[in-house]
Amino acid sequence: MISIIICSRKPDIPDDLKQNIKDTIGTDYELIVVDNSHNKYSIFSAYHEGLKLANGDILCYMHEDIIFHTIKWGSEVEKYFAVYPNAGLVGVAGTHFLADMPAAWWDTEIRSGQLLQGTTVNGEYKVVGQDSWLDYKKTPTVVASVDGLWMCFQRKVFSFIRWDDSLFSGFHGYDTDISMQVWNAGFEVHIFWGVLVEHKSTGVAGTDFYNSLNVLYEKWKRNLPLVKGVELSNSEMSARLRIVELRHELYNLKSELSTICKSRQYRWGQYIFNPIILIRRIFQKISNLFRLFFGCS
Repeated sequence: MISIIICSRKPDIPDDLKQNIKDTIGTDYELIVVDNSHNKYSIFSAYHEGLKLANGDILCYMHEDIIFHTIKWGSEVEKYFAVYPNAGLVGVAGTHFLADMPAAWWDTEIRSGQLLQGTTVNGEYKVVGQDSWLDYKKTPTVVASVDGLWMCFQRKVFSFIRWDDSLFSGFHGYDTDISMQVWNAGFEVHIFWGVLVEHKSTGVAGTDFYNSLNVLYEKWKRNLPLVKGVELSNSEMSARLRIVELRHELYNLKSELSTICKSRQYRWGQYIFNPIILIRRIFQKISNLFRLFFGCS
């Protein structure tokens, strides 16, 4: 049996997702929804709670905003683990190269996997394309880490690994951390090509995300860099690391610029060099006061 574990922002997941799972999984399963509507859990602690309730030999952790497009994907997962018993974890997208620095799994751009990516623009949802990284596709496709939107484990690996809610908080870094644990326990991490999922939203890489990368790096820096499933020359590794550095430099610059623009010094500097902004704001406040006290429209 497969135990499907979902951390939900609401008391329960939508009925259409339940029906989608039922229509496509093709094998016995149980559904475990961890109610996080009151923000009681981090993703780590929520997944740990789900593990305690699970009865299946295969544990499938997934986001609540995905749709399955493959019929009998569950039975295919069971077959895959039977053929590759040393595969402790499989996912639909991942990286072959984790850098020796704080970085997201996708930053080095040596990836494998596939998924349909959707997004909502002006209240309208649509699929914007298929993300396919097929350059290293083979059987099996071994990777260093997978993305957390869909991950399936053999239950036996949880005798050696755990959702690290003591070191991590929040909702980032869990997928790379658990992938590293799987490797450290003597198992492998693979891409599973037997399912196509549609991801209905894109992630947000903000301050919390980048802070989690620092925690992740401090935990695993003795095991990095990690390369799995490909061969990389020293020059290519250096080039990929520079890509990661540039991405993080760009984020830091944007963050610093945002902080400056929000600062009092910046706002008063605006007023000095463009006093019309200050005059407009003063008149706006006066207008608001008149409307408040005299009911003027």
